[in-house]
Amino acid sequence: TIFPNPASGSFRIHSASLTGSVRVSLSNILGEILVLHSYEATISGMQDISLRNIPKGIYIVSVENGGTMYSEKLVVE
Repeated sequence: TIFPNPASGSFRIHSASLTGSVRVSLSNILGEILVLHSYEATISGMQDISLRNIPKGIYIVSVENGGTMYSEKLVVE
């Protein structure tokens, strides 16, 4: 789950099913990666991702973990 959506400043990823290494990317509608963040999943399953210097718009957040990828639209206000 990605929240809040719409977001400003940062957003949070929550998933109790994530384990090990997690890679998060934020791409614009042209497919350009603006944010790339890697971390180790925690027991809480939560991770904050900064949106500093990201202009308002519609983006795609992709989360990769253990060979699985999940994508969701994110609106930045």
